[in-house]
Amino acid sequence: MAGKNGNDTLDISALENWLWDAACSIRGAVDAPKFKDYILPLIFIKRMSDVFDDEIDRLALDFGDRETALEMADADRKLIRFWVPEASRWQGIRPLTVKIGEKLPDAVRALAKENPDLSGVIDIVDFNATISGERAIGETKLSSLVETVSKHQNIPQNSIATAERLSRHELREDDILFARRGVIGRHGLVGKKEAGWICGTGCFLVRLNYKNINNKFLSFHIATPSVVAWLNANAAGAIMPNLNSQVIAGIPVYYPPVPDQEQIVSLLTGLDNKIDAAEAKNDILQDFFKTMLHELMTGSIRTTGIN
Repeated sequence: MAGKNGNDTLDISALENWLWDAACSIRGAVDAPKFKDYILPLIFIKRMSDVFDDEIDRLALDFGDRETALEMADADRKLIRFWVPEASRWQGIRPLTVKIGEKLPDAVRALAKENPDLSGVIDIVDFNATISGERAIGETKLSSLVETVSKHQNIPQNSIATAERLSRHELREDDILFARRGVIGRHGLVGKKEAGWICGTGCFLVRLNYKNINNKFLSFHIATPSVVAWLNANAAGAIMPNLNSQVIAGIPVYYPPVPDQEQIVSLLTGLDNKIDAAEAKNDILQDFFKTMLHELMTGSIRTTGIN
């Protein structure tokens, strides 16, 4: 089935090639691990804009034209699944030729403001960010990225039945996630930001509904050397150790009364926060060092009194 752009519905292979092309369009401007921070928000906006357009087209059949349909949808948001503000609509983003780095953050922020659940999901990167006074991603590369994202419309989507099935794997705050294989014992505690995400096949979800154990305490307990050693000794598989429900269920847990658990969690969380703050400070100093190194080596900063 062809979309508005004349492209066939994406299969997995075409989707992979599409994402690869998007990554290539900004290659060299940012480090590879950050590609997704720039690509996924644009795909998200593109997809929401396409769905929004389809719903407005559907309403236009009832109300006579798109302009009336837009007015009715704006007045009664229940007519559509979500509202995409004009600044975030792809038909206005794709033709941009100047100030793309300035307009994209506006589009992202406008969409997140209109749909608060997206805050912290699509607005995690600044397309207009600079490094040593120069834009991290220039206009040419941003234009190429936007054009690459524009290639396809019919992005695969889940059926309602699949969405309901996947909802069983939806993360809740204080869930514990284990890596199924690789570094045995590696795990994480789901926070507010991750609540609502879907647990993938590479992870093992633990949701403890036991009033005598604080989940945060349990997460710290699992990180202790004795428990990590126990997990490694009992992991399944000889060539590539992995975890399963039997192993997880057998983890020995020793716990004090809940009030004591809460005090332990408070103390360890405070230490964790201090470590995070120290690491953030270290990152800032490293960035400052790189900036100064660049400025000094290129002669942007003149020094005196150095032999």
